[in-house]
Amino acid sequence: MKLYPGGELSSTFHRLRVGDTMDFRGPVTTLQYEANSVKELGMVAGGTGITPMYQIIRTVLSDPTDRTQLKLLYASKSVADILLRREIDDLVARHPDQLQVLYLIDEKGVTSEDENVSIGRVSAEAVLGLMPPPGTDRAAVLVCGPPGMMTYLCGPRFRRNDPGPLGGLLGKMGYSEQVVQFG
Repeated sequence: MKLYPGGELSSTFHRLRVGDTMDFRGPVTTLQYEANSVKELGMVAGGTGITPMYQIIRTVLSDPTDRTQLKLLYASKSVADILLRREIDDLVARHPDQLQVLYLIDEKGVTSEDENVSIGRVSAEAVLGLMPPPGTDRAAVLVCGPPGMMTYLCGPRFRRNDPGPLGGLLGKMGYSEQVVQFG
């Protein structure tokens, strides 16, 4: 497991010694997914926020009757930091008509020959280039990532105790009730 500066869970894991144990709770269900409940499902993930997105992608693609269109925008610091890249790319290769992926990396001065990798951060242009437009009927956008990214994209609403309106970039872009936040 990668050690993140100030990361509560990663720091805890790195303090463990061989033979130590840790208790977990879960699963915590944030979204009850039903096949074909939406026509299009956009997902914006950052870092380890790929975890619930990958689970949903696998669930949708494992059901041959589910025709939900999946679009993943996945932001990482570098190409080496793209978690589950091989698995995701394999799913894209097997389901090119149903799954589209764009990886965003934050490495300055790096160029990529890979058509699925762009340099930069999550922006309005990146969102509009892949996600269903705001207000699209039978579409949802899922968001999961580190706290800074969540605040940037959703404003303070990403905190479960804040029932306020969607803020951040997605709120300014006109997304509202169609955004589901994990965190």
